[in-house]
Amino acid sequence: MPDNQQNIPEINEELHSEQVHEILSYVPHVLVRWGSTIIAATIILMLVGSYFIRYPEIIPAKVVVQSTTPAAKIVAKSGGRIKIRVNNNVKVSKGQVLAVIENPAITEDILKARFIADSIRNTSVDSLINPLLPQLLLGSAQSAYLRFAEDYREAVYKIRDKYTDRKIENIQAQLKSLKALNDKLNRQKRAIIKELNLAAQDFERNQKLFEQGVISQSEFENKSAIYLGKQRQVDDLDLTLINNQIQTEEYNKLLLDFEQNLGEQLLAIRSNLYQSLSYLEVAINEWFYNYALVAPNDGLLSYYRFFSDNDLVAAGEQVFAIISQNKNIQVWAEVPLVGAGKIQVGQKVNIKLQSYPYKEYGMLIGRVEQITALPNNNVYRLLIALPEGLKTTYNVELAFRQEMLGTGEILTKELSLFDRIFNELRSVVKN
Repeated sequence: MPDNQQNIPEINEELHSEQVHEILSYVPHVLVRWGSTIIAATIILMLVGSYFIRYPEIIPAKVVVQSTTPAAKIVAKSGGRIKIRVNNNVKVSKGQVLAVIENPAITEDILKARFIADSIRNTSVDSLINPLLPQLLLGSAQSAYLRFAEDYREAVYKIRDKYTDRKIENIQAQLKSLKALNDKLNRQKRAIIKELNLAAQDFERNQKLFEQGVISQSEFENKSAIYLGKQRQVDDLDLTLINNQIQTEEYNKLLLDFEQNLGEQLLAIRSNLYQSLSYLEVAINEWFYNYALVAPNDGLLSYYRFFSDNDLVAAGEQVFAIISQNKNIQVWAEVPLVGAGKIQVGQKVNIKLQSYPYKEYGMLIGRVEQITALPNNNVYRLLIALPEGLKTTYNVELAFRQEMLGTGEILTKELSLFDRIFNELRSVVKN
């Protein structure tokens, strides 16, 4: 410790020595002064340049290129051995059965049952003729088919049963005869009334002659009998017409009852038939849902893996895909929530496809066309248009394949370097 105190005065003397004084009082050389100026100018130029240097921010996205009608994936709803009905890479039609999972039903019988159901659905019940339906093996739809067959047979027999129709026709014929008879009686009545009027006039004349003693009592009585006979004929015709009218009303009531009963019976038959038909249609649809692999639209059938008859498939396994022949292309992109607010319609998108390495083939150039209003699974979906189609920046026309995956670079609004530095500083200060 004493040694350190002795060194302190020596150090102070060195600091105040003449050599040190000369170094501290030395004026810098001109190059040093110009160097400082250049550094300052460079800093100023960099600040000014940062204001003019602008470039966009890139937001990454996952993209898929597909047709406007995407490939329809067909999934097995139940597991089991598969029966292939259509080969790979073959054009198929909407509704065509492509394969069937093993089940108790005979597929051709199911198709027949569906044809029968569709035919009866589109046919009037009154036109049904054959009461017997074919015997079919339908598995899970068997009970529904048996019930429908029974209701169908009852409906056909009831429609073919002409007993009620003949009764109605007989009543209608009776009514027609009564009407003709009444028309004839009314004509007779009009004629007899004329005769009655003449007899009444003759009776009045003869009554005056009898009172004057011109004719005898027997002659007057003969004239009276003629007059009373005509009156009696009119009364008899009125009574007959009344009875006929009563009988007509009875026939009309009977006819109404028959027609009403027949209508109710036919309504009940139709109701039962169409109800059982609906049950059958539901059972057939359930069979198709569980066991049949059906083309949802027209297109080209593509296997997810190579199948042969009796291969095992698992429930939920993707078995086929139907590739649409639609050549219109669209691009869908998914972007994360972070930075999604910067994306606007019309912004440029550089697309790099996995199937075509961009260093060899180039990139596709797209434009943001639509942006979903709400996110789903923490991503926004964008629809991207391809103004140049599948022509890349290397002027290469790419061959289209369904669901080509890749990445996209969305070029957002350009900002200067100065703005970016300022935003960072403001973020540090404010936050």
